[in-house]
Amino acid sequence: MEHQSRVIFRERWVEKESRIWHERERERAGAAGPREGWRLFPIIVKANDDLRQEQAVSQMVESLHRIFTEGDVGVWLRPYEILATSATAGILEAVPDTVSLHALKRNAPGVSLPDFFKRHFGAPGGVSLKRARSNFVESCAGYAIVCYLLQVKDRHNGNILLDAEGHLLHIDWGFVLGRSPGRNFGFESAPFKLTSQHVEVMGGPMSFSFQRFRNLCVRAFLEARRNSEKLLLLVEMLAEGNPDLPCFSHASPAAVCEALRERFLPGRSVGQCVEFVIQMVEDSMASWSTPLYDKFQRCCVGIF
Repeated sequence: MEHQSRVIFRERWVEKESRIWHERERERAGAAGPREGWRLFPIIVKANDDLRQEQAVSQMVESLHRIFTEGDVGVWLRPYEILATSATAGILEAVPDTVSLHALKRNAPGVSLPDFFKRHFGAPGGVSLKRARSNFVESCAGYAIVCYLLQVKDRHNGNILLDAEGHLLHIDWGFVLGRSPGRNFGFESAPFKLTSQHVEVMGGPMSFSFQRFRNLCVRAFLEARRNSEKLLLLVEMLAEGNPDLPCFSHASPAAVCEALRERFLPGRSVGQCVEFVIQMVEDSMASWSTPLYDKFQRCCVGIF
């Protein structure tokens, strides 16, 4: 199992950092000096690509991350840094110790996500699998509400990562806030992506872990709703300063901001909001478009 994990996640980042540090010290003088202020930081440099929208949306995700953290909601997000250095270039933080679900399926043909969890995190009932499942649940709940509020689309398996601790995280913010692939045909109709394999990793729809996932979705939405003005103000400022970004130019910036405001369900009671989120979970789990979109990506684009 340890060998298989190494094949998928390769060298862990903390090990790489330590190895490079010691190699650097041996080259210098052979004596280990203090490591304060020294850090190995993974980045991706991109050219011929406009990262301004990516940077703007990453700020929105960071805002929701702060809201969830300060509210002690119990969900997990992993914002990553993006810096657009011009309209055609930029730098992205590469999230270490992760593999895309596409790469995972490509490297282990025929192995489902639940099978992978059992192979790499141990047998059912074991501490390692319980911890990984808990991490999976907390991250799925956090990104479910992010994807609903920001209307994140194009959620194929190349844009969803799994880390070495079992967290699921989303990347690539090219289609958000009402803009979707296919000239806004609306093919991804589910509130957020929740596949049958995701539910199976949690233990099934009747499991305690799935009920916890649903409760965390409710808590995350209610906390975001209580702090909605923070996110709305940020989006309004971004729209005012960058009206030409695709997420604001497919409709008027004012219409995009108003649609976001409506997704917080103003005027509804807390009980009605709870019912709404529970129904979103049910609708996402039963969505016909989610597996069809994955099938399209596999057949036409080659993304497993």
